Amino acid sequence: MDNSAPRDEVPVEELHPADFDHNNNHTMLATKVRTNGNSYLTYRASNVYNRNINRTLRKRPRTWWSADRA
Repeated sequence: MDNSAPRDEVPVEELHPADFDHNNNHTMLATKVRTNGNSYLTYRASNVYNRNINRTLRKRPRTWWSADRA
């Protein structure tokens, strides 16, 4: 896995696999991008809907991220 964080601005519908605790993978979907460039993610863990990507990065700074760009 790539240990770098995703860009602040990601295309809508782009998938972002993330490993929060280094033993369990989660897949997040970019669901919204504001005109100011802030991106929002949705994922099933804890029923998160349209969470600002920066909030996720601050809350879980040790997350391993990888890009799914098929």
